[in-house]
Amino acid sequence: MFPLEVLQAMYAPAGIRLKIAALDRAVWIQDGRAGKFEALSHFWNSYPDVLVAPYTRTGHTNNWSGYSNPEVDKLYDQAESEYDEAKRAEVYKRMQKIHFDEAYFITGFMTPKVVYVNKRVQDMTNYYLYRHVWLG
Repeated sequence: MFPLEVLQAMYAPAGIRLKIAALDRAVWIQDGRAGKFEALSHFWNSYPDVLVAPYTRTGHTNNWSGYSNPEVDKLYDQAESEYDEAKRAEVYKRMQKIHFDEAYFITGFMTPKVVYVNKRVQDMTNYYLYRHVWLG
């Protein structure tokens, strides 16, 4: 089942009616940049710089909703300059809390992903960060 159809079925009992409009990517981008939408579905990856930043950073070309929060922008700057992954994760947790409190983003569902293709592949995660992957 197509992911948006899953959301459509999940939300219907709550009275939320989703009209799905599957678009060619060029049209989807054009409509997004023109603000011709009520909600958009993005299927990306789980790494925050790629998943969230383009859609919540003030002035970003993919921030079609016009979301702007100076505190979030400062947190992006802080995260981008932090090399310690644990400290960086804490910055993103603070940012996630702001997004949650403002009800800007919702996660409708998560689909499992198969990323392990051979038992020799070691240290693979679902974040698609291949810098630590190696063959055993």
